[in-house]
Amino acid sequence: MIEMKSASAEIYIYGDITLDKWTDAETSAKSFVDELKNFGGKDITVHVNSPGGDVFSALAIHNALKGYDGNVVAKVDGLAASAASLIVCGADKVVMASNALMMLHMPAAILQGYYNAAELTKTRDMLTAIEDAIVDTYQSRINRSDSPLNAQVDVRTMLESETWLNAHDALKWGFADEIAEAVDMQIDNAKKVLVVNKMHVDMKKFDEEKIRRAMEAEKIMEVKTETAAQVVDVKEILQQERDRVANLIKMRGENPAVNAIIDNAIERGHSLDDVQPYIDAVKNLAQKTENPAQKIENVIIDQMTSGAEGVIGGQKKVSAVAAMQDAIVKFANGGK
Repeated sequence: MIEMKSASAEIYIYGDITLDKWTDAETSAKSFVDELKNFGGKDITVHVNSPGGDVFSALAIHNALKGYDGNVVAKVDGLAASAASLIVCGADKVVMASNALMMLHMPAAILQGYYNAAELTKTRDMLTAIEDAIVDTYQSRINRSDSPLNAQVDVRTMLESETWLNAHDALKWGFADEIAEAVDMQIDNAKKVLVVNKMHVDMKKFDEEKIRRAMEAEKIMEVKTETAAQVVDVKEILQQERDRVANLIKMRGENPAVNAIIDNAIERGHSLDDVQPYIDAVKNLAQKTENPAQKIENVIIDQMTSGAEGVIGGQKKVSAVAAMQDAIVKFANGGK
């Protein structure tokens, strides 16, 4: 849906992004560009609350915003998921509500009917080309940020794992430039629906656990910054988080087991010190399994939840860490 307020030069994208516009709740590239022409280069604000949709329309809208003469501010009023996140990256400035969400994932195609190998190969090649375009789009956005982490952001990995970012994560990684006041957002567990600023989104299409985790992380940040008895500088918290992630990223290399440990630590909030014993155990060993992430993740979770790391001194902690190292060494050498 696109609405224009002549006095304030605002456009609203509240709903699905489609190839063709059939309802007021939809936005297509044509309907958006037609509306954009009415502003004549005037500064605009694009309000976004969308679960995404057609990637070609989103890229066209993104490019239209990039080429627009006036200044463009994109305000994520609730959700900028999938294709909608591509659109906001075309703005000169991205502002997210403090509890808003942004989601990045790999492109997908809907196929109906019967296809031979050559036809499926064409579809694969098309998806690969789209993936490359998406990576370039996100990379261009984060490269404009002054975040010290943007050079280490592996956008393709974020796409592969369906990454959900709350406003603080988006700011940290360079996808957003500013955080605004919170909006109404809640999960309807019975209906499996995410209600974002009065817009209903079917959570079954996405990874529900990652949505919950992103929302919960935002609540934790609110507690840290709003508790009167604990005066905390938001910038200080963000810098500490940047340092934690940067220290972990520096340890990445060609060993997939080490990279799996690091990726898991980044996602779950662990520090380099937390996982250093496991990195030491696998960093010089050949990894024979193509996808070690799940097994490594299970080993780390077992260690982090076992209580062993809470034992101060003594043989118990040494033995527990040694046992975890032995398990990872066995796995890294091809053991089950």
